[in-house]
Amino acid sequence: MRGTKEAFIGKIKPNNDAPAVFSLDGGTGGDYPYTLTVIWEDDWGVHTESFDLTLSVKTNDSTVAIAGFLIILILAAGGAYYFLVYRKKAGQA
Repeated sequence: MRGTKEAFIGKIKPNNDAPAVFSLDGGTGGDYPYTLTVIWEDDWGVHTESFDLTLSVKTNDSTVAIAGFLIILILAAGGAYYFLVYRKKAGQA
């Protein structure tokens, strides 16, 4: 996520909304400060606005996925025990 990102939107008609969408590959988790600079030209000349912003990137935490997998594994082992061992013993008695 280093470097600069530039986008040219093109001509915008009066009273028209023109969003600019940026898709970034996430880096490591944390807060990344950056400056957004918007340059435009109209009948009164060239204008520049700068905004100091922060991009928050969440960490990729796989704890929930691992816990879910372990719960499913325990349930599957319990089901296998019931059908293969406990039920077989109950049928013999």
